[in-house]
Amino acid sequence: MYETPCEPGREPSTGKPHSYEKTPGRLKPVMTREELADYLAISTVTLDREIKKGLPFFVVGSRNKRFRLMEVEAWYTIQRQIRR
Repeated sequence: MYETPCEPGREPSTGKPHSYEKTPGRLKPVMTREELADYLAISTVTLDREIKKGLPFFVVGSRNKRFRLMEVEAWYTIQRQIRR
């Protein structure tokens, strides 16, 4: 009946990390290149073009790019305003 407590960001029933489903309150705040491309419904090649245009990211380790969803959404909002 009662769910056992677990770490923040994990499913109580399975203990697995939350997915990045497109439902409110269930988005991962930080995504990999592949996860972000999937979330935006674009190819990774298109995402790479957006990175060259200035899409914000940070590097984990020596080469792995990560994206903060709030920064990405803000960047796209600004890009839409510029194009008007």
